[in-house]
This record gives sequence, C-alpha cells and structure tokens, in this order.
Amino acid sequence: METSSPLPSEPHGLPTAGLAPSGTLAEAAARCGLSLPAEQLERIECYCRMLWEWNSRLNLTRHTDFDKFASRDLVDTLAFSQALVSGERVLDVGTGGGVPGVVLAIVRPDLRVEMCESIGKKARAVADMVARLRLAAPVHHARAEAVLADSRFDSLVVRAVAPLKTLLEWFRPHWPKIGRLLVLKGPSWVEERGEARHYGLFRTLALRKIHEYANPATQALSVLLSITAADRGKEAKVKDKHAKENAPPAARQKPKTQQKPAARQKPSRRPTPRGPRPATDARSGKPRSKQLPRGKQPPGGGSHRKKPSGDKPLTNE
Repeated sequence: METSSPLPSEPHGLPTAGLAPSGTLAEAAARCGLSLPAEQLERIECYCRMLWEWNSRLNLTRHTDFDKFASRDLVDTLAFSQALVSGERVLDVGTGGGVPGVVLAIVRPDLRVEMCESIGKKARAVADMVARLRLAAPVHHARAEAVLADSRFDSLVVRAVAPLKTLLEWFRPHWPKIGRLLVLKGPSWVEERGEARHYGLFRTLALRKIHEYANPATQALSVLLSITAADRGKEAKVKDKHAKENAPPAARQKPKTQQKPAARQKPSRRPTPRGPRPATDARSGKPRSKQLPRGKQPPGGGSHRKKPSGDKPLTNE
C-alpha cells in the first residue's frame, strides 16, 4: 500500500513515559553486532516509534526500547532475511505488531512481503504503520489459511505463533500453495518436533535446521527451521545453503554454554589377590588332588583322572 504522505520523522502523540529508549536504534544495533545502511536504520527507528505509539492503546509488543527491539526483533528479522531468496513472495503469519513483516519489507525491498493478522485492531494498526512508512506490503485481516485459499507463497515466516504440531495441522491442507515454512523456535523445538512426529505430521514433510544463534542480550538459544514437502527437498537444500553462507553476524554467534562439571570416576574394582591354596581340605583334612590349569591335559592325553584299578575292558570271547 502506497500513499503520497511524507515519511514521518516522529509520529504525533508519542508517549514518553515507560518507554525509556536508550540512545538510538543505530547504537543498539551496533551493540548487537548488526550493521545496516543508515537509511534503513532511520526507517526502522521511525517504525519503532509508531509501534510504541500504537502500543499505548493496543498490546502489540513488550519490547519498548531500542535495546530490546534490536536484540530480539531486529536480530530475529535479519535471521529470516538471510534465509530468503530475492524475488520471493513472503507471508508473515500472525504479524502482531508487524515483526518480522514490516522490518523485512524495509531491509529487503527485493522481496514481496505480505502480512496477515486475524485480530482486526492489530491488523488496522499495522496497515496504518505500513501506509505511513510508504511500504508496498499488503496487510490481510484474516487467518493465514484464508489467505492461502486464493494465493501461493514461496515462504511463510512464523515467529512466536504456535507449537509445531499446531502449525502443521493448520497448514496440512495448504502445502500445494506453500513453498516452505520458515519457523523460528527456542530450545524447546526438539520436544515440539517429537510431538509433531508422534502424530504423524512429518510423514510427508522434511525438516531442516538452517542455523542457530544466541540472543545477544539474554544468550537464549534461537533456532531457524525450514519445513518443506518431502518432494521439494532438493530445492530447499539450495535455499538453506544460501542462508548459511549469508548468515548475519548475530546469526553466527554461538551460545555461551556453561562447562559441565567433571564426571565422578567410579572406583576400580580389582579382584582381591588370593594366596596359595591349602594343601589339605578344610573339612575332611585329606590332601587335595593337584589340579592342572584349565585347558592343560596330562601327559599321554585324555583326562588326568586315573581309572579305578579294578576296571578292565570287556572282551568278547
């Protein structure tokens, strides 16, 4: 959606109480190791201020200062950005306050970004921000399933919407209209994958982990997953390779892991050495017969036991 209104430098009525933005977005991004063109940072900062303006009336975000926005929303959006190929048609599922959709439209003008939101008030707020930012990014007041009924997308980006099982149930009938799902998850993604597999939701799908990174502020682990129909695996591998080669600095960060304490060594159980065997039996007092080592045979072969002297071989007369 495009308008002829000038790009606002600062929205009217911006509340200052409770926001406490520290410095500028450029400074916050630099602390996270992110580097963006000044023009893009200016537009994203403008979006932040509009988002916080709307947040005074609607519950759109908890990230109400530049540090939180950069270390969470901006880092995650750039992770999505590096996984997308130029020219793709992208749908932001459940955009909420416009993340990652609005930011994607700013940093990747070569993409055809669209957003959907089922809650009318939120959809109207995002549409207002998109218009004021002069972005060509349609906002649908509808569920993603309804949008997919009439449209096909190369990628669906999903962040903080629902568990994997729920997502795959929603989109099960729509895979002919979906190129792939790009889903951002936290450390619990393994359990969510197991639950979805338990219900047979991955029988015709292929899941790949594109990359993982630690949140610059909290060191919490984030994982970007790519889910495709199983018969499109080769195409997905090409896109995933592109994502790994072009991962942003924040996406290449390794989470800080605590060193595990050294494992306790179990005491070795050595056999107690035995002394020489007594020459006489303790019960009967009779001398013990000499035993040969196992596998040894007495001279002449056969058993070392002597035959009784009274035994004679039977002969036929």
